[in-house]
Amino acid sequence: MDRRPSQGVLQGQEIGAVKVYAAEPEAFTEHEEHLLDLLAGAAATLLGAIQDSRTAYQFTGQLHDAVAGRQEVQQAVGLLMERRDLEAEAAHARLLAGARQQDLPVVELASRVLHHAEDPRL
Repeated sequence: MDRRPSQGVLQGQEIGAVKVYAAEPEAFTEHEEHLLDLLAGAAATLLGAIQDSRTAYQFTGQLHDAVAGRQEVQQAVGLLMERRDLEAEAAHARLLAGARQQDLPVVELASRVLHHAEDPRL
């Protein structure tokens, strides 16, 4: 397993790290490592803009929820790919369309796809 830490630096001070894992060693190209560094820098800028610890705590929770929601959507897309024999883009489009048709947030529909029987409307 390859692990690529990327420190978020703001005004010369490390304020956190983005940790990315891959199943194989040497999985990240120089370009991907550069993009991770840019992401870490952007995250550092956002975190540095937060004024007090309570706001920082809430913001961290929101980031965690957003990442968890994104992971659920990705997993639901994978299930739709397998269930419906779709390509990734088509499965994602079907999930988005289903969320619009059912007037649900995409994350909610993704959760239903993952935790309930197959929804025939997708």
